[in-house]
Amino acid sequence: MTSKPKNDDVGYKRPPKASRWKKGQTGNPKRKLPRHPKSVLEILDGLLLAPVDIIESGNSRRVTALEAILLQQLQKEIAGDTRATRVRLSYTEFAANASEKSSVEVVWVDSEYTKMLSQMLSEGSEPEAECDDEQV
Repeated sequence: MTSKPKNDDVGYKRPPKASRWKKGQTGNPKRKLPRHPKSVLEILDGLLLAPVDIIESGNSRRVTALEAILLQQLQKEIAGDTRATRVRLSYTEFAANASEKSSVEVVWVDSEYTKMLSQMLSEGSEPEAECDDEQV
């Protein structure tokens, strides 16, 4: 009789090799993975874009929380609150600075392809696709 090696024994807390978990395999493939924490901007976006119900002149309507805040600021400003005016002006300044910073700059790289393309466009001809395959 041949005896099995000691590390291939099967018994309590020693399942057969064929039925053991493979490396990297989990026992619960449908488990809930841990969520990554949200950034401050994601939290603010979620809060400010959440829908809320407001009542204007007896009519109920649904707007975003940001719009509701701005409407409330406007009502305070109309009522003569100078602090509300300063807050609105700071919001306006912030929005203007944010829109200036989000501009996109396009940079053209000077290469043979761009020179050939600009020449074709200035002549008014369509760029043709070159093909090295022989036509049958």
